Amino acid sequence: MEKVQTSFVNKDLTKQREEALLTIKESGIFDDFIEKYEINEIEIMQNASKFLSVLEERKICKNCSGLENCKKKIKGTMVELRFDNNGELDLKLAICPEQNKFLKIEDKFYYNDFPLAYLKYKLKDTLNEDYKPMRKSLIEHLTKIIKGLDNKGVYLTGDRQVGKTFIMSVFSKVYAEQTNNKVAYLDSTNRIRDLNDLYFTNKENFSNLLNDLINLDLLVFDDFGNEYKNEIVRDVIIFPLINERMKKHKITCFISSYTLDEIEIMYALKERISPKARQLKDIISLSTKSFYLKGLPYRE
Repeated sequence: MEKVQTSFVNKDLTKQREEALLTIKESGIFDDFIEKYEINEIEIMQNASKFLSVLEERKICKNCSGLENCKKKIKGTMVELRFDNNGELDLKLAICPEQNKFLKIEDKFYYNDFPLAYLKYKLKDTLNEDYKPMRKSLIEHLTKIIKGLDNKGVYLTGDRQVGKTFIMSVFSKVYAEQTNNKVAYLDSTNRIRDLNDLYFTNKENFSNLLNDLINLDLLVFDDFGNEYKNEIVRDVIIFPLINERMKKHKITCFISSYTLDEIEIMYALKERISPKARQLKDIISLSTKSFYLKGLPYRE
């Protein structure tokens, strides 16, 4: 009786392995791996659970819509088949293509203070039909910058929530991708205060950081005008940074809720009229082209 039961178990196990073999071979995703390492059908059946684990993972990734929507427990990863040091077939956790693409882009940013979900977009995605007319000239100018046809930056103002950050984030990403140049996209509110604090705590590190920012090919200030302000910020950080970048023909862009006239008033600090605040306004005006966006709240 025991032999009969064992026979049934063995037959059932063999059938399962044969079905697994068929599923694995029909998937087609292992063809190159099997050919490269000359894996025979017996070895495949012996390691069927590992092959099937990879297949299950691929099903999750089949309709990938980006890292922000990743359904994996560890986002941006995938299971791959590998041979261990003993020559045994094993499973290894690896970075998925989407994550790898993201890491390559991220590596080109000195700072990237914008929503990472924006990394999946192209510049044309910022031009949906409802907003196309008012954005066309801005996108045309940004495209010229990317192509190296213009090194004048952008001073972008406009109504709240009309897509200013979205457009400039996507532009920064596309610029980094296509030019292979280093970029910094700064949240002015936090980064300027950090620079101000560093000036008082470690002047050597402050000078090194400021020099790095001066020499970056593209520098974007988001939320400009809402940063912490004092004479150090104006005369030691902002003005020298923008002025030196202009001398070196580096591209500097600003996203702000304020006009340049309002920026001048803010940076006058306690003075009614400030030549230094006027200089700051003039240097921004000389190094950028102004655009204004208006409309209903933008949905990317």
